[in-house]
Amino acid sequence: MGNKPAAIFLPIIVTGLLVLYAGTIAFMIYCAFVGAKDCEACANTTNFGMVATTIGGLVSALAIAELSLSVPGRQMGGWLYSGLDRWKIGLTWAYLIAWMAIGVAALVVGTLIQPDANQAANDVHDVNQTLSDIGMAWLGLAVAAGLAYFGITPSSES
Repeated sequence: MGNKPAAIFLPIIVTGLLVLYAGTIAFMIYCAFVGAKDCEACANTTNFGMVATTIGGLVSALAIAELSLSVPGRQMGGWLYSGLDRWKIGLTWAYLIAWMAIGVAALVVGTLIQPDANQAANDVHDVNQTLSDIGMAWLGLAVAAGLAYFGITPSSES
């Protein structure tokens, strides 16, 4: 089983990052719909964008690493939760599904549903733009993760 402290704390840290990321994105989506006029907490969301993008990068890196290290057609869960043999496959799938759901939510809300919400009043335009940026970045990372998982590489022929 190897390093027991790492086997215990890695899943806690990774899951904590995912929960923080999900909560930040959920609050930003809430602010995109409600607006700063109706929610005092939504009036100051500058740091939420910074937190969401920083933690989102870490969460995405873990998801991409898991997909790129997995063998297509075999169960995932090889290294992300390596010390918890009984639960590692379920936790890995839950992590990847949550990462996909958060990314799709940011993409849909920021780009499709609320792209210009309250732009004239400038109360939540930054939140909408940040959600759109996070969603578009997630889309690119998801495509890269899929390519890595299936082992698709560009051909050397021109």
